[in-house]
Amino acid sequence: MDVVNMILLIVYIVVGVALVWFVVELALTIRKARGTVDEMQAQLEPTLSNVQQLTEEAKPLMERVSLTVDAVNLEMLRVDDILQDVGSITDTASKTVNAVDNVTSAPLDLVNSLTKKVRDKLAPKHASDISKEMGEAKARESVDDAVLGSIDSDLPTDGAAATGSRI
Repeated sequence: MDVVNMILLIVYIVVGVALVWFVVELALTIRKARGTVDEMQAQLEPTLSNVQQLTEEAKPLMERVSLTVDAVNLEMLRVDDILQDVGSITDTASKTVNAVDNVTSAPLDLVNSLTKKVRDKLAPKHASDISKEMGEAKARESVDDAVLGSIDSDLPTDGAAATGSRI
């Protein structure tokens, strides 16, 4: 058992040295962390005081901005009312212009209607296409009758001579 005791002794020594090394490293790490925290605290304290000062200075500005926004909203409501009034005035003016236009155009429409009727009465009448075709056909018949009549008058009245001349 002497060998086993020897191995256990070596293992205990190695574990003891590792434990001491671990405690030393832990102490050094904590010391460095404490130093870093102290440095950060030294840097953050002025920054935090500046932020606090800015916050205190921003409160009145925020109140002014809030008042300005409220004032702008009131002005927008006034402008909206004005635009509604302008819209109703424009509608009334449009209706008035239409009424005046109707009143002034009524006599003009009456005169135009009357002059159109007079022109229609005085204008020459145009024949329809069917009437033109019938007139042209009648004229052709008259011309054909006249031509045939003149040919008949040129022919001799004697029956034999007329027969002989045609042959």
